[in-house]
Amino acid sequence: MQQQHRSLVAALKIFLAARKNFQCPLHGQQTRGLLSSLFKQQYSSEPPVYPRQPATFHLGHIQLTDDYGWLSAYDAARPYLQQEQRYFETITRQWSQQARQLLQDMQQHLAAVQLDDPPEQVGPFLYFSTSNPHGPDTILRRCTASGGQQVVLSAGIMQQDAAQASRLLGVEVLGGQLGGVKLSSDHRLLAYSLEVHSTQQQAAEQYCCVVRDIHAGRLLPGCVLPSASSFEWSADSSRLFYCQPDHLGRPSKVFSHAVCQVGQHQQQQQQQDELLFTESDPKHFVTLTRTKDWRYVLINSHAKLSSEVHLIDAGASSSSGCRPVCVQARRAGLEYFVEHWRGHLLLLTNHNSNNSSSSSSSSSDGTPATSELQCSQGSKFSPQSASSALDSPAAAAGSRHAAAMPGEPCDYCLMTLPAALAGTAGVNSWRLLLPAQPDAVVTDMDVFDSCVVLHELRSAQPGLRLLRLEQQQQQQQQQQQSVQLPELQVEQQQQVQLPGWAFAMRPGINQDYRSSRLRLYASSPAVPELPLELDLATGQLAQLQLGSNREQQQPQPPPPPPQQQQQRAAHVAADSAPGHQQLVCKRLWAAAPDGAAVPVTLLHSQGFQYDGSAPLLVEVYGAYGQVLEADFRAHRLALLQRGWAVALAHVRGGGEGGRRWHAAGRQLRKPNSVSDLLACLQLLLQLRVTSPGSIAGHAASAGGLTLAAAVNAALQLFAAVVLEAPFVDWAGSMCDEAAQHVLTEHEADEWGDAAQQPQVADMVARMCPYSNLQAGVPYPAMLVTAGLQDTRVPFWMPVKYVAKLRSLQAAAEASAAGRQQQQQQQVTQGRRPILLQIADDGGHFSIGQSGGAVEDIALQYAFLITATQHVTAQQAAAGR
Repeated sequence: MQQQHRSLVAALKIFLAARKNFQCPLHGQQTRGLLSSLFKQQYSSEPPVYPRQPATFHLGHIQLTDDYGWLSAYDAARPYLQQEQRYFETITRQWSQQARQLLQDMQQHLAAVQLDDPPEQVGPFLYFSTSNPHGPDTILRRCTASGGQQVVLSAGIMQQDAAQASRLLGVEVLGGQLGGVKLSSDHRLLAYSLEVHSTQQQAAEQYCCVVRDIHAGRLLPGCVLPSASSFEWSADSSRLFYCQPDHLGRPSKVFSHAVCQVGQHQQQQQQQDELLFTESDPKHFVTLTRTKDWRYVLINSHAKLSSEVHLIDAGASSSSGCRPVCVQARRAGLEYFVEHWRGHLLLLTNHNSNNSSSSSSSSSDGTPATSELQCSQGSKFSPQSASSALDSPAAAAGSRHAAAMPGEPCDYCLMTLPAALAGTAGVNSWRLLLPAQPDAVVTDMDVFDSCVVLHELRSAQPGLRLLRLEQQQQQQQQQQQSVQLPELQVEQQQQVQLPGWAFAMRPGINQDYRSSRLRLYASSPAVPELPLELDLATGQLAQLQLGSNREQQQPQPPPPPPQQQQQRAAHVAADSAPGHQQLVCKRLWAAAPDGAAVPVTLLHSQGFQYDGSAPLLVEVYGAYGQVLEADFRAHRLALLQRGWAVALAHVRGGGEGGRRWHAAGRQLRKPNSVSDLLACLQLLLQLRVTSPGSIAGHAASAGGLTLAAAVNAALQLFAAVVLEAPFVDWAGSMCDEAAQHVLTEHEADEWGDAAQQPQVADMVARMCPYSNLQAGVPYPAMLVTAGLQDTRVPFWMPVKYVAKLRSLQAAAEASAAGRQQQQQQQVTQGRRPILLQIADDGGHFSIGQSGGAVEDIALQYAFLITATQHVTAQQAAAGR
């Protein structure tokens, strides 16, 4: 499930910089407007009956049949989708009152924790946001030492600029959909992006960029860019570099735009944007970032398993000085991310780690290990032994690391290269500053004039490491001449002890290179976000008070770590405060079939009874190396106060254990994600947190594959499931030659290539949730969402899933009932409905209706509660 940052401040976090990461397709999503659809006037008591039109296709060497492939044609599918929406509205009316009560409770919980963040110093200004309980939030304000305040960006300004951009571009620009925000170095200009309304002709997730003169309070002439996925300022604010996506939505070209100031000659305003870089490899996505000291703008070209970074001199006074310089040409398996510090490039990379660990690719007896997961109906997930490098014996004792196969991504180390050698010296000239650590994995890097800050995960919990560097003069051979170049060394390093309750951490803006303090925000499922400030000189943490930003914020000592507890055979970190004293948060470790230790975050109320009577909501993702954040979500309180427990399953394929944890749950080892999830559920059942038939599941996007496959494997465990834009037709996505969306070639490193790898085809055929839907067995209640403008998970994927599942369930019920009339009654009136929510304007991250994320969750929770209560009643009637 997506992170929900306070109000619109989430958008401001792009001003903080995606320092190294690029947006992963299939990662996360937020549907919108489900609750508002309850009040439309047209209803239908019957779901659409999709005709079967069998067609064969080839998954590599395997021939498969698909009865519903015709749904990929929108015109053919449209009348069924319209009936689907009417059916959804009819069924959801049954629990609309409960949804409204849940929404009211959630809004109260949200209001209790929505406090303004303390202001943060960036250059001469203090920047902050303010929340308004009676209207739109102010996204960004600033004040000076004299106390004067200025609105930099607000909802009203966005609407005004969107209207002007719409007139200039001839498309509808959405004033309420903010993308990125970048401030010029002199704090005079603000560049930000707004989403362009998606239609059948206009793809989703397209953004235009506008440039605003903060002091003049207006858009700059000639500074409305029709398409920009990312952008960065030059050091003198005279140029805006931006990245433009291709016709498939893949960011691929970098341009330089000359920024015309108010009052400049009209001819200057019409200069042609200059093309600086083109990425022709469809596996690579391009993003623009900059070094924190404004020395370089970085063109980052990333595939799933390789990187290439080009430097642009951010201080160049002419276009000829903006020519990109390649740091290191791409190599298969080589990843690196760049920062700059006092004339040196700092490289967060797997280069040295790969070299040192490529031999550790087998289990303790020297042979690759395998795991098997016993499933319902006697089937099983069985990773191919030749490609299943599983955790070492140390992992079974709680280590997060999985052994690495040769050439696969390993955990990051820190290396350096004099910036003067960029473009002339390759990877063999990089020097190691800090090797990969045995007890921690590095996830990101931040640079200050006084030190380097590494963001880490230790036993799946966040941590920080401070590095103080020194320079030493060394002889370097450069173009057949011996020159003196300074080399870096780590003078001192210090681990920063975060509060023990902190299961999640996000950085603040932290854009002041010369600052002596680091802002961060710590939370857990039981503790709302608290602002902390780290003294970079001493390594000491102080907690800042939340409240009005007009008041001076006084640092306070951070809350003490909680006591460590043991619960049966599981390792537990109890969350005893601060935050909601009525909540208990624990970190458990489940044993996967191959011995890997899988972290589970469990949340419930004080006084919770471990007697198996409580319903449980389990959330899972496990893809792209992304962490399923164990942070605070106020809406969960509405479930917890109704006696539920909530669990987060941090399965392999995610990023909780670093790059190796990710590698152990992708491609041929994707079955590990499913077996990990079932192992987490088995642990919770053993601890009597819940019981079979009382489990509800939630997953979005790529997480939908893991959850849907687990449902196929263990139907008896689940009462209800919510799948948001789920990636459930793995097999079909590999065979859809006509599909013109961004996933086709870019995703092979994550999901495999069935055409080139027979083992991948065999594994996908066994695991694909859509292909392996079962006949003759009851499925849990399902709520599935999809958007017609989704370019990542195309709408037909969840539609096909629902159509096939309904058909199989109807056939089973008809066989049991023996007559068509009873079949129809059971399908339309049963308490285990299979629902599909379709939105005409919805993309991957938005259903596109008029409601909001909280309304969506309220309806989803009402659905889960209703369905779970029905299963519980059935079990009671059966004498269980």
